[in-house]
Amino acid sequence: MKMDIGEVFCELLSGLAIMFLLLPFLDLFKIRSISQSLEFISQHNGAAELAGALVAAYCLGLIMDAVGIAIGEKWLYPQLHKRVKEKEPCTYERKAFYEKTSAHLLQHREYEYAYLLAYTNLLIIAVPSVILWCAWTVKFGRSCAPFVIVSVFIFLEWSLWESIKFHLKQEVEITRAYVVTEADKLPKQGEDG
Repeated sequence: MKMDIGEVFCELLSGLAIMFLLLPFLDLFKIRSISQSLEFISQHNGAAELAGALVAAYCLGLIMDAVGIAIGEKWLYPQLHKRVKEKEPCTYERKAFYEKTSAHLLQHREYEYAYLLAYTNLLIIAVPSVILWCAWTVKFGRSCAPFVIVSVFIFLEWSLWESIKFHLKQEVEITRAYVVTEADKLPKQGEDG
């Protein structure tokens, strides 16, 4: 299995979002203040430290993928299929798609699925992030910051929700396009039409 730069980017994005989530968590529970964390980052900004941070973010992204797949497949995607009024492709439709499609389209689909999963992960991570960041701003007396954080959160959640909905609708349409083609409608040799 070869690594695709798009898939690596999606893993890093999820991992970096978790690292961003950890900043207020560590500060609220008096493990390490945000200023200490930022000072530590600024003091350790060499190539080796950057590589270590990226590997850590990638590993966190892989762990988040497991959570994202579980939540997405069991709850989020079925809810979204109901909202776009499209049933999920059945086993027959998926089998027909994989039998008839080209390698290029399969590769594109894997790439799209990586982004779908990244959007799902960010949607999941955003919920505890807004809670922790609002709690942090309230604790340290920043009066208008929770309003700004919640506003950004609402926009982020809406845009991620719409992106996921678009990707799922596109997946259904492409999968179903391969189920019945004009060639399938014609009677096969030896059959009466």
